[in-house]
Amino acid sequence: MVARNETSYVAMHDVDMLPVTASYSHPAGPMGVAHLASEASQFSHQIPYPRYCGGVLLIDNKLMEQVNGYSNHYWGWGAEDDDFALRLVNHLHGGGWSEALRSILKSSARPDIPLQAGVGVHPLSDVCNTNRTLEDVFLNRPQKGQGRYLSFGHVAHRTAASQLHTQENWKHLALVKRLLRNNINVGQSDGLSSAKEMTSRFERHHFDSHTLIRVYPEHDQATKAAPT
Repeated sequence: MVARNETSYVAMHDVDMLPVTASYSHPAGPMGVAHLASEASQFSHQIPYPRYCGGVLLIDNKLMEQVNGYSNHYWGWGAEDDDFALRLVNHLHGGGWSEALRSILKSSARPDIPLQAGVGVHPLSDVCNTNRTLEDVFLNRPQKGQGRYLSFGHVAHRTAASQLHTQENWKHLALVKRLLRNNINVGQSDGLSSAKEMTSRFERHHFDSHTLIRVYPEHDQATKAAPT
């Protein structure tokens, strides 16, 4: 990670999301992660599905390196954030989402509440008098009204090439889930450890700095170096 010596955490931020009400301070809590985009206009200011962690995610540098960053197997649009969420739950709790949710329940005042098989939303209203879900707690989402974003529309997701990438992305995510169920964590060898960073341009401004980075997976190096 290029900025590891200048920052303590990073913001993984979709360029088509404009913050309306959001705090970008260091992600609080023991996990060092905060999913900010919990109320984006493109989803009618609601979470599109319980385990969604896309849009805007703050993550501590140390945790980012421990989970080996994002996978390099996703191109175009879709599934890379779901893959990353699986990396987080596997690293912090072992296994998949069920193990993570059980761990949160065990640490609550009502560890006897059973998980709802096949259902992603697990209300905590009987646990601590709140309407937050277990997924809200795990991903450290802000309180209602504090994670609102304006989404800009674009047509890039609807091109034939983009749709082909999206199909392949979801196929790979399904493979990752199957491997995790068999205690095989592919994230250990796919991510920061398998990418090469090449800084193309660095600009320091009064309040911030801009770095343009081109990142290539290791298995693509030979392809890019080969004569055409």
